[in-house]
Amino acid sequence: MPDTMQPMHLPPTVVRTARTFERQPHYVVSGAEDDHLYAAKWTLPESAGAWSGPEHILSFHLAGTTSVSKVVSGKIVGKRAALGSMNFTSQDEGAQWVLGGDLTAMIVYLHPALVRSFCDQYSSRGHASSIDPFFAIQDPWLRGYFQMLISEVEVYSDPAPYFDSILLDQSQQLLLRHLVCRHSNLDRTDLRELEDPKLDHALQPLLLKRVVDFVHENLSRDIRLARLARLVHRSEYHFIRSFHAATGATPYQFVLEKRLHTAAQLLRTDAHSIGEIAGLVGFKSASHFASKFRAYYGLTPTRYRETGRS
Repeated sequence: MPDTMQPMHLPPTVVRTARTFERQPHYVVSGAEDDHLYAAKWTLPESAGAWSGPEHILSFHLAGTTSVSKVVSGKIVGKRAALGSMNFTSQDEGAQWVLGGDLTAMIVYLHPALVRSFCDQYSSRGHASSIDPFFAIQDPWLRGYFQMLISEVEVYSDPAPYFDSILLDQSQQLLLRHLVCRHSNLDRTDLRELEDPKLDHALQPLLLKRVVDFVHENLSRDIRLARLARLVHRSEYHFIRSFHAATGATPYQFVLEKRLHTAAQLLRTDAHSIGEIAGLVGFKSASHFASKFRAYYGLTPTRYRETGRS
């Protein structure tokens, strides 16, 4: 049976799906703001129904039945879904699903406005765009994306309801780029602005310093990718690329390492509790901080503090 969810405001689509299938999700995760995508892990029973709402739905088949029928306008467009396969259902497709048994899936909900905004920014000819629906495909990039998403959530003893905003911002940009470039009605001519290598040059030292200083000064706050990109007059996607070219790290990796380095220094020299230090360097929970710290340093924060003071 699904885990008990942590209290949070549930999106209407999640509430509607829970009522339709009479199941609660294992967990729902989102950013601290409403302009993110959000995700939920479900185990759904043998049944027939709709998962639809105002968002596009991207799902990853984790476990359970492979007898999955997708029905659109009364026609069956797919009957089986292998484990590890992906489905994309557009917001206006009106799909119904028939499940032959319990099925566990990770579902990402993407509002159409996110896709439109991304394409408006990068489509050189301003063409209208849409992601082409697909059923039970194998896509190694999307598999890696879902594995990252699940590992970031399930590393906690209790799944955290909120992601680090800069991680969700970054993964959202990369996901949109992949879907638009590989699964949309836009061709490479339309996407010249997205693919232009001139926009991916490494940040100049002065611009890089501006970003680094901002991160140092705001470690305890919720750092957004858009804020960092505006500091150097880049779009979010091209900022990720140009920052990586300059540092060898993604913005999220850089912010995470700075938070962990600062936390390590505080553990050696400061009297604050571990939970207080977690908040001072921008982690949303002590368990999140502890898991990331141990993965990076090989020691729990408590053991690191004891070792540093021995």
